[in-house]
Amino acid sequence: MPYIQQESRDLLDPIINEILITISVCDVGDMNYIITKLIHQWVETHGGLGYATTSQARAILSDANDEFYRTVMAPYEDKKRRENGCISKLDELRAG
Repeated sequence: MPYIQQESRDLLDPIINEILITISVCDVGDMNYIITKLIHQWVETHGGLGYATTSQARAILSDANDEFYRTVMAPYEDKKRRENGCISKLDELRAG
C-alpha cells in the first residue's frame, strides 16, 4: 500500500526528489537496474536471503505493479476505449 502517512511522506519525498533529478536521463534498462538494486538492498537489510524476506520483497514489487496498473494504466486504457471504440462484443460487455 503506497498510501502512507504524511509524516513518512515528508521524510521520504526529499530523498525521492533528489533521485528523480538523476533518473530523468535514465532509459528502461537503467530504471530496471535501479529498482532491482533497491529491492536487493532492501532484502539484505531486512533479514537477508530467506523465504520470508524474499516473499515480502516480491509482494512489494507485485503490489507496486498492481497499484500502477489500477491507478494509471487502467484509466488510460478506459480513456482510449472511449476515444477509439471497443474491440469486440466482449469488450462492450465490460465497458457497459
